[in-house]
Amino acid sequence: MQTDSEALPSAPTESVPRGTQWAPLRVCTETIKKRFVQERTPEIHKLLIVDDDPITIRVLIAIFENDHHIRVTTSGAQALALARNTQPDLILLDVMMPGMDGYEVCKILKQDPNTQEIPVIFITSLDDEQAETKGFDSGAVDYVTKPISAGVVRRRVFTHIALKKAQDRLTTLAITLEQKNRALTRLCEKDIEDNPSCHLSGDEDRIRNMIFQAAN
Repeated sequence: MQTDSEALPSAPTESVPRGTQWAPLRVCTETIKKRFVQERTPEIHKLLIVDDDPITIRVLIAIFENDHHIRVTTSGAQALALARNTQPDLILLDVMMPGMDGYEVCKILKQDPNTQEIPVIFITSLDDEQAETKGFDSGAVDYVTKPISAGVVRRRVFTHIALKKAQDRLTTLAITLEQKNRALTRLCEKDIEDNPSCHLSGDEDRIRNMIFQAAN
C-alpha cells in the first residue's frame, strides 16, 4: 500500500463500550481483510482515498489493500495534486471535510482535462436526496453512505473501474479506426491520382488490397 506525505490519522485507542455490537477497530479491519482475500482481482488498480475521518480511512484500507495500490489524504487540495500526479483508477471522496469540501474537489477534478475522466465515488454520512443529487451534479459517478458496507463499496468500485476501462478501450478503438480511415482515404486518393482508370473501371481487387493495407 502506498500513502502520500501526510501522516495517516491514528485509530482511536479507547475500548468499545460494553453492550455494543461492534468489535474493536483493529479486529474489525483484520476481519474485513480476511473476508476479501479470496476476492482479489487479477489486476491491481490504483485507488485514492480522500477522507478526514481516521476510522473511515482504516476501514477502506482494510477493504481494498489486498488488491489495490492505495494513496490516502485528508486534504482536498492534496487530493487534487495526487490525482494529477498519480492518475488513480478511481477516487473515494468524502463530502464533509475542513477547508475544501468534496463537492468543490469533484468539480475541480472534472474541469481539469488531466483528471476529468477519473471516476469519483462519494463516501459520506449525508443520505438525503438533495445531498445525493448535488454529488451527481458535481460529477460523481456513485454515492455510498456511511456506515460503509464492505461488500457494497467493493462491488461499486469494481463496477466503475470496469466501466472506465471499457470506455478507455472503446475510445482507443475509435481513435485507431479513425486513423485507419484516414490512411485508407489517403491511399485511395493517391491511387486515383496515379491511376485514374482504376476508379473508372471499378478495379475491385485493387481497392480491396488498399483496404487490407490500411487495416494492417
